[in-house]
Amino acid sequence: MKKKWIRITALSLILSSMTAVSAFAGKWAGDDNGWRYVRDDGSYQGDGWLEDKGNWYYISNGYMKNGWIKDNGKDYFMGVTGAMLRDAITPDGFKVGSDGAWLGPESVIDERGFTTPYDNHSYFLDENSLELIYDAETDYAEELGRWGMSDIRVLAALRGVYPVSGLNEKEAAVYQKTAEFLSDFNYGLSDREKAERVYEYIQERAVYDTGEFKPDSDTIYGVLVLGKSECVGFARTYKLLSNAAGLRCGISDNAAHAWNRVMIDGEWKGIDSSTIGMSSSFYLDRKGFSCPICGTSYVFGARESAWTCPICGIEYDNPGFQ
Repeated sequence: MKKKWIRITALSLILSSMTAVSAFAGKWAGDDNGWRYVRDDGSYQGDGWLEDKGNWYYISNGYMKNGWIKDNGKDYFMGVTGAMLRDAITPDGFKVGSDGAWLGPESVIDERGFTTPYDNHSYFLDENSLELIYDAETDYAEELGRWGMSDIRVLAALRGVYPVSGLNEKEAAVYQKTAEFLSDFNYGLSDREKAERVYEYIQERAVYDTGEFKPDSDTIYGVLVLGKSECVGFARTYKLLSNAAGLRCGISDNAAHAWNRVMIDGEWKGIDSSTIGMSSSFYLDRKGFSCPICGTSYVFGARESAWTCPICGIEYDNPGFQ
């Protein structure tokens, strides 16, 4: 009963804070930039909330907004007509209440049939990318939403804060494969052991795709379902499985290649699961080092006995070399 009272009160506050313009009847007028509301006196409606024929709209920079907006700390979804959705499921699978505000993860029906220790992991809804963001430092990567798949949406479904039924066909297939990986996963492993287990799981299931590039070559679907992918697909897969297992993990890339960085006991480690046949220790045993003279940073390879600083010309032994 208390929750209902809170929602009714919130609705009253929100509706009272919206600036309606019912006293200024008008009409919508479109141009190359979108739709503007022209009042009877010829002036344009200013930014903020607008009530028109029983629907609420949001004006920003003079034009009707579509999609997610944030106002007074709450998230609202403006439909294809610009009208705010109420008591509905948004096109991207989130439930909004009678006041139009997103109801949060408690509104999601848990369809998983399993739980993980990270179900209550903190996150926020980014209304610009329309995604749940778990780790602002690592989740903003271009690779996370390519070729009709949202990796973060799959992770949200795995953690029970996004409906499994809201996933598209490829996302659902990846969800199922990842759920199988988690079904007997030992969450009590150390960070290092988790990173190794994820690496081994991927290496056992996919090969590097050296053929003609296809969209699935850059996806987790390519790795876990089709069994072959290119570097971006491997990096996306390693990030998803690591995050699902409770590790912080990001994607790194340059003009030619993509790989991962995973947090092991407070230290970022580079790792590349697309190098089929290479041991995870080759990456995880590398030691970071900074020249004490000039500060130049370097990461020793697992089999590298020494390194010469290119600035100072001084040779340093690898403290981790065996």
